[in-house]
Amino acid sequence: MIKKMNMFVIMLKHFMQITLHHMLFYQSGINYMRKYQPLRGPISFITILVLLFACTSSEQNKPNEKGWFALVNDANFLAEVSAALSASKLQPFMHLEAPLDNVDVGNDSVTFTLTPEQEKIFGGIRSELAVNFPYVVGDKITYRFDMLIPDDFLADKGKNRWWLFAQWHDQPNPQLGETWSGFPKNSPPIGLFLEEKDNQFGMTIHYLGNKKFWFPVNKGKWNRYAFNITWSNDSDGELIFSLNDDALKTFNGKNMLNNYQHYLKIGMYRNPNINSLNHVEFKELIIVNE
Repeated sequence: MIKKMNMFVIMLKHFMQITLHHMLFYQSGINYMRKYQPLRGPISFITILVLLFACTSSEQNKPNEKGWFALVNDANFLAEVSAALSASKLQPFMHLEAPLDNVDVGNDSVTFTLTPEQEKIFGGIRSELAVNFPYVVGDKITYRFDMLIPDDFLADKGKNRWWLFAQWHDQPNPQLGETWSGFPKNSPPIGLFLEEKDNQFGMTIHYLGNKKFWFPVNKGKWNRYAFNITWSNDSDGELIFSLNDDALKTFNGKNMLNNYQHYLKIGMYRNPNINSLNHVEFKELIIVNE
């Protein structure tokens, strides 16, 4: 469980994370807090002032008005998260985008929560773990995780406004000198969306080029989702999707928006007009280069 911090420390960690996110996340394999471990020790008054100025100079990067959340990227906590997901080897590639109290770590699983009237993080209502696993165009990567949707999970009452449980997103290419500043805001080329059909709970995979596949999902039980992706910005791209070890759908065609690795996010990210309390649980995260 996440330990409560005093308000000053929480706000300070939030300021630091916002700044580091825009400078560093696009680089593969960066462990933010490990690389910047000195920032977690004693910090000079001048350093604090610099961080506060850098983070409050932009309206977009201001913390929420209450100041009670932070992006939980302490190295020790990330170690707990990765261990609970049976994915300790992936810790160097991880960072969390979630309110302080919305990520709960169990013995062998991690629960992500969204709450009514939740504050926005990086412009959206989210509780997500990002994994910036490195690869190059043409690589075949297997992504697999187990997910439990609880029996009492409240969906969007038939409105089917967008709601993501997993997404693969583009990012700036540092080899070209790109940064998040001015980078286009694109929809994810591959996403796992909640969608109900005929009052039946289910999910839809969106694949770049408006290709979609819907399938029913049983709540209250663990289901295994596997995405075998051949990454490409041309027609030879491919996604083979399996549910509980049964291959259900193959997509073909372009699945990248630029030539740099796209990163995975798991958890929840949804339409800001949805105001229900929701939990989703993950375990057994695997990412391997075939």
